[in-house]
Amino acid sequence: MPFTAHVTIGGDIGHFHPNVDAGALGTTTHTDFRLLAELVRRMKDGGVYLNIGSAVVLPEVFLKCVTLVRNLGHELKDITTANF
Repeated sequence: MPFTAHVTIGGDIGHFHPNVDAGALGTTTHTDFRLLAELVRRMKDGGVYLNIGSAVVLPEVFLKCVTLVRNLGHELKDITTANF
């Protein structure tokens, strides 16, 4: 079961620690975005997306993945989503 984490830099108190490597945070979250976009691409013939625990960021990230996949010419259909 794939798992991704999408950091909103500046959205957590830990991001203000002097030892935080913002470049590493950005690189890691970008890698996870690309992974999620690939998983969305594989949903071309249907699939289920469960968002657990994020009311704002993850629904938007998922929509951006759907937009990216469609803009690259891949068809998506019969997708079911649920937000918890």
